[in-house]
Amino acid sequence: MKEEDILLQQFANRIARIFKDLRKQKGLPSYESFAFVHDLPRAQYWRVEDGKSNLTLRTIAKLLAIHNLTIDEFAELLANDQEQTP
Repeated sequence: MKEEDILLQQFANRIARIFKDLRKQKGLPSYESFAFVHDLPRAQYWRVEDGKSNLTLRTIAKLLAIHNLTIDEFAELLANDQEQTP
């Protein structure tokens, strides 16, 4: 696997953990409930939380708006994410 692919997967996994944690903080028990409440396609949002989505900037911006986060706040969450991925 190329280093670029490894970095991409690590980044996707970190984003997945952050959005999953944010959903749980909102008291929504599943990705399906979150997608329904926020009028998102369930399969698309599942891929976000599973780290299987190559997110566009538009999708990230939409999710940040839903969570009322700034870019800087999101970057801080990414920087503070300590769980290591293989």
